[in-house]
Amino acid sequence: MSVRCGDNLNESDRLLLMILAQSDALFYPCRKWGQHTGIVLHERRALYRDAGVHWKSPRGGEGSTVADRKAAQRKLADLRLEEFVESRNPSGSRTVAVKLTAAGDAYARARANIPSLWGAMAPLNAILALADHPEAFDFFGARWVRETTIAGTDYGKPGVGEKLVELQNRLLPALLPGLV
Repeated sequence: MSVRCGDNLNESDRLLLMILAQSDALFYPCRKWGQHTGIVLHERRALYRDAGVHWKSPRGGEGSTVADRKAAQRKLADLRLEEFVESRNPSGSRTVAVKLTAAGDAYARARANIPSLWGAMAPLNAILALADHPEAFDFFGARWVRETTIAGTDYGKPGVGEKLVELQNRLLPALLPGLV
């Protein structure tokens, strides 16, 4: 993620951008599949929808103090009160997972100068419009359209990689809440 908003990021912004980066990385389309990649991605994405991404204080690690970790936990609590973050803490004390709310996601994407859910509306509308396309098909109870059809290209054509990456980046905000 390329943050183009200067050096004026505060601690809250850094936490929100960290959570956004972890969430987006989980849903970024995988182009290199290993033996168990699909299974692991499916499981992690399902867990994300329920709980979010694993929380570990950014102030943790070597040389950090209990005070550092507690300060990050307090900042996370502030973000929860501002309704930018949801968190899971089954024991009632230690946070184990976090997820951005719609407001937190929109704010973090604006701070990072990357497309928001509104930016995903055009490709989402294109997907809906292509539901009756001759190449569309039914699979597991849903209507599917090839990504190359949505991007207006085909495999092997010049620039196909760039067009698919652009489409993926524009759709990423819609992948997190499960709209695509």
